[in-house]
Amino acid sequence: MEAGRHAGSSIGMGWRDQSESSLAIGFSAALLTIALIVWASTATWGVLLPVVLLALMYMYWSFRRPVVAISTIVLSFLHNLQKSEEITIIEIIFAVYFFGYITYWFVQKWFVRRETVLVYVPDYFLVAYLLVCVASATIILSSGGSIWLWFRELLTEAELLLYFPIRDGLRCERDRKIVLTAFCVVALWVAIYNFLGYLSSSAAAVYLWQLVMSRKGIGSHYFVALVLGWVNLFASTSKRFVRIFYAAGVIFFGGALALTFSRGFWIATIFGLVVLFLLLQRSERKRFLGLLTLIASTAALSVTLFFGNLGAYVGEALVNRFISSGSGLGDISVAARFREYADILAAIKENPLIGHGMGATFTYYNILERITEQSLYAHNAFLFLIFKVGIIGAALFFAYFFLIMKTSFVLSRRKVGSMFDVAINRAILVVLLGLLMIATNSGVMVDKEALFLISLCAGLTMSMVPSTEQIPERMPVSRGGVGSS
Repeated sequence: MEAGRHAGSSIGMGWRDQSESSLAIGFSAALLTIALIVWASTATWGVLLPVVLLALMYMYWSFRRPVVAISTIVLSFLHNLQKSEEITIIEIIFAVYFFGYITYWFVQKWFVRRETVLVYVPDYFLVAYLLVCVASATIILSSGGSIWLWFRELLTEAELLLYFPIRDGLRCERDRKIVLTAFCVVALWVAIYNFLGYLSSSAAAVYLWQLVMSRKGIGSHYFVALVLGWVNLFASTSKRFVRIFYAAGVIFFGGALALTFSRGFWIATIFGLVVLFLLLQRSERKRFLGLLTLIASTAALSVTLFFGNLGAYVGEALVNRFISSGSGLGDISVAARFREYADILAAIKENPLIGHGMGATFTYYNILERITEQSLYAHNAFLFLIFKVGIIGAALFFAYFFLIMKTSFVLSRRKVGSMFDVAINRAILVVLLGLLMIATNSGVMVDKEALFLISLCAGLTMSMVPSTEQIPERMPVSRGGVGSS
């Protein structure tokens, strides 16, 4: 196993032969040529040539170092804070770097080192699913749909390709910790952004419903993942100061999740915590229950401290929002979802096997606005996938998804790797279970944040599979605790 780790961690860390050096030089020269053409064609953009050159130098340097490139991509997901219907310059820069690195990784893997790209069983299902998404263009063209919408949704699904570089590039625990730290930084920034926005909006609220409508839902997937992950890490470590750090993180991101007012994400988190409790050992369960007690005792204090006189109203809004989850069709938003489900099911029946294609829209009656409209989005990921790529495409995706879940479960139960790796695999299992819950009332499979999270979880899990591909019955476990390397 150690040999596999060393081999994986050394990929891209330095030039091993002349062919790799030539490839990198050629790749950078091609990008530089494009930049010079752009500069020469317009004097206005010519002043940006030094910036472009610096960016190309960073790309050249970071592409050779998987952990740097992957961390850069993870941090770049902060661009999702600015929602826009149009393609922005930030999105273009992100796409250039993201797909540039994916292309570089593939060329290195396939042409330079002549290694197999599809290594594990889940790989085949993922590639097959993406090929179905690409092939759905024929359905869109034959039905007179928008090829532009198909392309935009395909680009979103292409984020799943990040799985492959993570799988190969993070073979050592240190690299995994660096990338996970980058993810935590992203979630921290989003949480602060949401909190400041909510604090500003709620200050002008007069009625209780205005507090709820002031919510900021960005990053909900991240907060679910970090609450579940950090609760798991808290329960898994015996080091007091490390537990204090994790407890603070759980309280912070739990508060961020609460202020999204996203009931589906709350329920998914509770479900994940229940499953996590069942997976923990006896001593870990005691720490788990102790942490929940701490969270309950500090929640009221935090609301009062940050919201002052509004604290009681914020607490009431949170309680009312959660209680309304059990009111069924009595809740107008729930009733609207069920009407949407009925309309998309009718559209699915028209072409159940291969679907209507990425970028396809369906007609549904919006009972909130009392109008009939076209929608790209469905509040149910299962129905969404079947509508877009049919039963065949949906089966391929969920086969990939469940195989990743199975692998994370096996690795954690057989204690493959260090205690930190075991804890991370257990966290990944409950996070993916939580995403399945969220998928029942959210379009997870078209959401950029969710697809990124799925790629991150899947890549991390498969990066911990021994290089022999077959998972052994049991691997040595580090006795230093979760905080040890």
